[in-house]
Amino acid sequence: MRDDSQVYEAYDDIGTRGVGRLSAAAAAVASLVVLGLVVAWTYRLGVRDASDVPVIRAVEGPAKIRPEDPGGARFAHQGRSVYGLMEGAPTPERPVTLAPPAETPVAEDVEVARSAATGREQEAVDAPSAEEPSALASLGAEIDQLVASVTGGAAPDAGRAEAPQGAPSPRPRPASFDVAGASPAAQAAAMTAPAAPPAAAPADGSADGPMVQLGAYLTGEDARGRWPGIVRRSDGLLAGRGPVVSPVAGATRTLHRLRAGPFASDAEAREMCEALKARGLDCIVPPR
Repeated sequence: MRDDSQVYEAYDDIGTRGVGRLSAAAAAVASLVVLGLVVAWTYRLGVRDASDVPVIRAVEGPAKIRPEDPGGARFAHQGRSVYGLMEGAPTPERPVTLAPPAETPVAEDVEVARSAATGREQEAVDAPSAEEPSALASLGAEIDQLVASVTGGAAPDAGRAEAPQGAPSPRPRPASFDVAGASPAAQAAAMTAPAAPPAAAPADGSADGPMVQLGAYLTGEDARGRWPGIVRRSDGLLAGRGPVVSPVAGATRTLHRLRAGPFASDAEAREMCEALKARGLDCIVPPR
């Protein structure tokens, strides 16, 4: 005899498989429909004309409607009712501001102005004119001629002639002025003796042969004044070698070269320059 439970299980398996197949087919059909709609919508967007853009039309009628009774609390002088308070009121007159009147001069100011004008007129009268110097000169010439005729031709200004420039003072020498340790004869000789000439500059050495240049200075006196210090710093190497100071014209000024020499050859001059550099002195051997 067959078991009924096994038969029922077989029927249940057949029913379950049928429902699953129908669900899968429905899902596939729905997916195809959605895909077709998306493709169609995309295609229509691509081929749509610009004039086909949707336009939102305005709603007919007013956008807002004022209610007949807005409600709320009511207060006085709301809205434009405040302007009604000024209706019928007279317009106030604005005060007119005028400039103050001109001041009337008092008698004291008038007197000061008159005195100032009188002073200027007096200065103009007292000012010397351009013709007065010539008149004074002619009057002085007539006076000189009259004095010359009275004195017999002697020049009236002979005693007032100015002393020549550089002449000794006309004031007398005081009697109490003494020179200590000198006799009157020696004092007179000292006063009448001519001034001693300025000391001559030391003669420069010969510039024949190679030289060692020790510097360039603005003046010859400055160059010669540097020579004793250079000799001391050279430890006697430059004894009997100069100095030789010679001017040289530069682009903007004239310089005075201080050189030592002469030497027997250029090699000896270069050796001397190296020895001086070893002692802290600056030097060069200029080309001849």
